[in-house]
Formats: sequence, structure tokens, C-alpha cells
Amino acid sequence: TADGYIFLVDRKKDMINRGAEKICSYDVENELYLIPGVEEAAVVGMPDALYGEVAAAVIKCRPGVELTQDQIQQQLQNRLAKYKIPVKILFLKELPATPNGKVDKKEIRRLLCNKKGDKQ
Repeated sequence: TADGYIFLVDRKKDMINRGAEKICSYDVENELYLIPGVEEAAVVGMPDALYGEVAAAVIKCRPGVELTQDQIQQQLQNRLAKYKIPVKILFLKELPATPNGKVDKKEIRRLLCNKKGDKQ
């Protein structure tokens, strides 16, 4: 603005606050994309009784590839600090998108809070 203030509208939620530790969703997403078989990925914060928020992810696998939550978490162990590894991973056929084609993280949060991690 003319007064020199900056207002964050939506991207603030790309930073996950796990207790006193900050997790940038982009950092975790970049590591997920390095895993063979991952076609698309998104990471969001999910409510947690102990930490306030924890990392959770949705993943679309490449055609013909089957991955599990354990496989993903194991591959991330050598790449990320333990607190950054998503505690819940939901596998989807397509990631939700906004009308302009961007990944819809609000819908992803809703899905992760309502689902047990089954493939959709």
C-alpha cells in the first residue's frame, strides 16, 4: 500500500507451525517430487492436539505406480528433518484445483481432516 504495509492474504498457510518449529510446505513438496513415481504433490498443515499443526500431504502417483505412506515417509527420512515429514499422506487420482488451475490447498485440508488415507 501507499503506507508501506504488506498484507498476506492466503500464502501464509504455506508455512506450517508445528509447535515452535516452522515447516515450509514448498520445501517438503520439492522433496516429494524427487521420489520416483510421484507426479503431483501438495503439503498442508493439519490440526494436531499436541503440536497445534503437523505436515500432511496429498500425492498423485504416475500411471502404473503404487506407493504407500510408509514408502514415502522412509524415503523422506534421509532428506528432511523428522518433524517435517508428513504424518498423513492421502493418495488421490487428481489433486483438487481452483477454477484458475492452481492446487486448492483449502480443499486438500478438508480432505485430509475427513479421510483415513485411502486412495480416491
